[in-house]
Amino acid sequence: MFTNIYAVGANYSAHNREMGRSTDERFLVFQKSTSIVLASGGVLPYPPDTKELHHEGELVVLLGEGGRPAAYAAGIDFTRRDLQREAKSRGEPWFPGKNFPGAAAIGGFVDAGAFEPIAGRRLVLTVGGQVRQEARLDEMLRDVPALLGLLARIVPLVPGDAVYTGTPSGVGPVAPGDVVRCEIEGLPPLEVRIGPPRE
Repeated sequence: MFTNIYAVGANYSAHNREMGRSTDERFLVFQKSTSIVLASGGVLPYPPDTKELHHEGELVVLLGEGGRPAAYAAGIDFTRRDLQREAKSRGEPWFPGKNFPGAAAIGGFVDAGAFEPIAGRRLVLTVGGQVRQEARLDEMLRDVPALLGLLARIVPLVPGDAVYTGTPSGVGPVAPGDVVRCEIEGLPPLEVRIGPPRE
């Protein structure tokens, strides 16, 4: 179980452009509930109240003592994009768009010492075998130490905290039956299936 889950937004220039934001967006962070984690191999029931469920492949950092990286994993920040868009237009928090069962998919972790340095490692997300997102981790506007430093100025970082580090461009919709796979060089692949809505 994770202590807290934080997610960083606006951390890739190309993604900022596709979302209509400035490419040098200020530091942006939000939370995802620890009760919505989905492991690799799991099924995400298509969530209610949305017609735009989007994938966002990301590197996830698990923190240890002193707020330092202890391990890394592939992650997918699933988003009800229409709900997020509505909340942004009203100046309200994104929480409903970012939180629902299975919205925080996280793969297997690899110890930091076995994965670092991360620069140059590639992230690829596919839907049904078709590439949707592809980037190098060193394309992040703020690297992991910078992100953790900024986050630590807001809240105390404690062991067990997980941090999604932002998504590259290419985010888009998924539908029931889709298999979504996020691969990061040096980490176990994360694969989940989108299931039908709960009855």
